[in-house]
Amino acid sequence: MHRTGLFLSRLLLGLWLVIAGTFLALLLLNAPSSGATPFGLISLQAEGQAIAELPSRIFTCNNQGSQANCQATVQGRVLALEINIDDRGQAAGRSCQATYDGQGVRCRHRSDHPILGLSSYEISDLGLTSQQLQAIQQRYRGFNGLMRWGGVHWLRVSLALALLVGLGAADSAWFQPGRLHKIGVSLASGFGVYVLTGLGLAQISYDKLATYGLTPQTWPPTLVSLAIASGIATTLIMLLLLKLRPSRSMRLWLSPSSGASAALITFLGFVYAFLRLGYAD
Repeated sequence: MHRTGLFLSRLLLGLWLVIAGTFLALLLLNAPSSGATPFGLISLQAEGQAIAELPSRIFTCNNQGSQANCQATVQGRVLALEINIDDRGQAAGRSCQATYDGQGVRCRHRSDHPILGLSSYEISDLGLTSQQLQAIQQRYRGFNGLMRWGGVHWLRVSLALALLVGLGAADSAWFQPGRLHKIGVSLASGFGVYVLTGLGLAQISYDKLATYGLTPQTWPPTLVSLAIASGIATTLIMLLLLKLRPSRSMRLWLSPSSGASAALITFLGFVYAFLRLGYAD
């Protein structure tokens, strides 16, 4: 029975690694932006309502004050885009101007946000046929496939994968509680206290802080320092408590805690990947 359970657990782990690895590979190979462009993506529309998505990584941008001039080669001709940007270098406002092969084309801001937190634009009247747009879709087929999913679906996949990790960790902590589970629970507890401390301290008004000699300039770094210190202290305390020999009552608490911490860390890892690869801002 033990061998069967061990075989199944390893089989499930292998399947998870294949699914998660494939998902991350798709994200990595089709990352829309390296952060050098002020928008998320450009949608091209032709006759018959055919749409092809262009990743922002293919655009070269030159920022001049509050304006960004970006261009890319599409079907052998230059597509140029002119938009307003804010102090962070990100798109500001809904207006945009575009030309294709030197001719003015229609450009409008998209109401939805395929790239979470970043503006996207739709360009039409380029004179491209549906067949030409299909060729563009084929060239960037991985990116277009991900965009049809949308950001909400990416998060759902990430959450499902994280929950599977959590279930596996909870099961392992129940039958074989070890050092890794205790470290994971301690880190997750410390992270939770860090977040809660930061949120709690952020509610204090500056009028009350003034009585302690704190100003709007000195309070933010002080807040971060206090939150980090509380998180580290919680982690160390949890590590000391979990050094005890694991009894049944401890496993009843350690198993779900280990599962929750593993799921949280895995999900945050996916969110970090979205941010780093340009799928969210």
